[in-house]
Amino acid sequence: MSSYRDILASHLDPLLFLYTSLSYLPATLLTPRDSTSPSFRESWFLRFWTSVSPSIRAGSSPRVAALLQGRASKGAVTDDEVHPPLSGTVLEIGAGTGVWAQMLASQPSVARVYGIEPNGASVRALEKAVKKANVDGKYVIVPAGIEDAGRWVERGSLDCVVTILCMCSVPEPEAIAREVYGYLKPGGRWYVYEHVRADGAGWWVKRYQAFLNLFWPTMIGGCDLTRTTMETLQKAGIWAKVDVARCVDEPWHHAIPHIYGILTK
Repeated sequence: MSSYRDILASHLDPLLFLYTSLSYLPATLLTPRDSTSPSFRESWFLRFWTSVSPSIRAGSSPRVAALLQGRASKGAVTDDEVHPPLSGTVLEIGAGTGVWAQMLASQPSVARVYGIEPNGASVRALEKAVKKANVDGKYVIVPAGIEDAGRWVERGSLDCVVTILCMCSVPEPEAIAREVYGYLKPGGRWYVYEHVRADGAGWWVKRYQAFLNLFWPTMIGGCDLTRTTMETLQKAGIWAKVDVARCVDEPWHHAIPHIYGILTK
């Protein structure tokens, strides 16, 4: 059972996250800009994300590693493999600064990873991360949105798709989910770890999340806390199997809950 201290901490953490983002605003405002510079919003988010992404990776890695190994079911990490592990040709949506590039490309059954990232500022950081991880022969950067992915990948050819904390910020998520579905081959798998709207939570948690979301998209790179991503993915196409659920180890008072699992086409 959660203590009052646990509940308070879970409510303060998002505010500290916003404060951290705000702390990078002055430096972004003071940085000289020209016609070749990324947008102000992209630059602000990149500064912030470069700072916080190592801790996010550290906190999420055990869960993400299990997911990629097929050890995930009903919103929980399992001891044994329940689904096939990540394999073949893989598409990572929202590759960002390369937080997961090394983990994805180092999976033993993966032949190639295509990392979709339309943000020019993030692409430069992604290139550095891929080279540093020494996976540049296996990880191909796609500096475009999913609507242009056909220049690199054929529709219906992918073995796997991975989305990790990115569906919250993509424009028109329903359209993008349908587009991504079209790139999967029959039997292809979509590995999902995303935060979602606090459905099923108490009225206070829902209202607190809605309050946070007044500021969140502006301060956290367009991220929307209140998206119904589970519903979006289910409606993207016809699935042979859906094994995605709310993370069972997250407390009821968590203002930023997650879904976790694998969909099979």
